[in-house]
Amino acid sequence: MGIIVLSDPQQPCYHNGVKLMSVGYLRPGESVALRGPMVSGMVQQMLTMTDWGNLDYLIIDYPPGTGDIQLTIGQQAKVDAAVVVTTPQQLSLVDVEKGIELFDKLNIPSIAVVENMAYFKCPSCSDKHQVFGRAAESKKLAAKYGIQSHVELPIDPDMAGTVEDAKGAAFPFVCNEAYDGSEASKAFENLAEDVIRGVSKVQHGATHIAFMGAGKPIIHLQEQYGDHKVAWQGQVPARALRLACRSASMYDEWTGEKLFKDEDIPQDVVATQIAKAGTYALRINWSDGHTSIFPRDAMKKVVQQHGIVEVENGVATIAYAEELEAAEQAKAQS
Repeated sequence: MGIIVLSDPQQPCYHNGVKLMSVGYLRPGESVALRGPMVSGMVQQMLTMTDWGNLDYLIIDYPPGTGDIQLTIGQQAKVDAAVVVTTPQQLSLVDVEKGIELFDKLNIPSIAVVENMAYFKCPSCSDKHQVFGRAAESKKLAAKYGIQSHVELPIDPDMAGTVEDAKGAAFPFVCNEAYDGSEASKAFENLAEDVIRGVSKVQHGATHIAFMGAGKPIIHLQEQYGDHKVAWQGQVPARALRLACRSASMYDEWTGEKLFKDEDIPQDVVATQIAKAGTYALRINWSDGHTSIFPRDAMKKVVQQHGIVEVENGVATIAYAEELEAAEQAKAQS
């Protein structure tokens, strides 16, 4: 086994309008066991030494985990967005959540969660069987980080068969007219549309959440576009936001039953630390020891109920809660 060194531009494989390059094509039949700097160098060469020509999109299929390859590409290439792929098993979901956190640190927004092998649809009775677990878990993961696109891919023998054949116009599966209208085909179409919209939004209308108020009775929130123009902003009492947390320790995940009493939350609770969690959510550590993750839409809803909201067109909605007034009075007296 030797180090792969590319001295000339490599021509990608081409089929049905799609170009493809893999490290497996560079040394057919040989294992490529690389680590650390060698991995980084190989990935860099594949990105820069492949004659891609003009592309609409370049999709990079990462290996599982959060290792050298993810870090190298995230730091050295301009990646617009990430699509995270999981299976129903809890171990996979934990790994994918780590991936979302890593991409966030690399300023790569996660725009879709895909659950592979989500279910098997019986061809005889059309019942759906969740062979490996419940799809609800990956939906919760997407909601937790404010990721709006969630796609379930079924176990489909026909799709697997086209991969095995891999010949002519019938491959890949999404180009095979015989399967138009199938659940797997529709899922891929929905994913493609979500990715196109998501990437466009990142490139032309990306927003991020700005915040301040750690240690204060009032938390100020603001959503900004890339040019720092304000999409919306507002303020909310820290305790009101703490009470709005929908974590598993606050509400039963399946029944929605409330698991706490309002009076159990201290009146003087404040955020001790506020940080981004994914692209469209915040992680808040509270003075009572609790930790919350709030997606953007959930924060926006709480702000609208308890604080002052200013939208981009200049129209202000004022909804003072008694708690907000009390908090402001306490702040003035201190």
